[in-house]
Amino acid sequence: ANSTGTTPPSGKAAPLASLLPPAIRGTGTLVVGSGVAYAPVEFFDADGKTVLGIDADVAAAVGKQLGVKLDLQNGTFDGLIAALTTSKRIDLIMSAMSDNKKRQASVDFIDYFSAGTSIIVAKGNPKGIKGLDDFCGQTIALQRGTTQDDVATAKAAKGKTAGKSLKGVKVETDPEARQQNRQGRAV
Repeated sequence: ANSTGTTPPSGKAAPLASLLPPAIRGTGTLVVGSGVAYAPVEFFDADGKTVLGIDADVAAAVGKQLGVKLDLQNGTFDGLIAALTTSKRIDLIMSAMSDNKKRQASVDFIDYFSAGTSIIVAKGNPKGIKGLDDFCGQTIALQRGTTQDDVATAKAAKGKTAGKSLKGVKVETDPEARQQNRQGRAV
């Protein structure tokens, strides 16, 4: 069984199996890298081991079509591309990763959903944050290696030029960034 608890089918029940390279068909498994801390896209069940969410459901459906198990393995989000391209510890990535030019330089994307970016502030928005420019002169928390990290880096450079530095607290997971906000360490 794979991380979603299912065994992939074969034969007629797996209509795309013949399209896989023989080496992958032979192993019967594709190792999927994922930053499993981004509900509802990917997150752990109460057992701390079983991956649930949109990506787990999509992985199960893809595995059924290909006749292989898609084994979701947790990794740090900012290390997923290197795990795929450099160390080759994983066969593909499923992790709510935005498709952008920077990442396209080293990996190919199959876009299967569209997401946006949100700004989360303390209840009542005590600092009056209305947009990105309001972060200049403030401390923000964000997940390392995300598109938000890129935006914050660019905003920090702009703020520095204007004499209002922006400090980014970069953490490993999205829940850790939200915790920084709840504890008042970041706006």
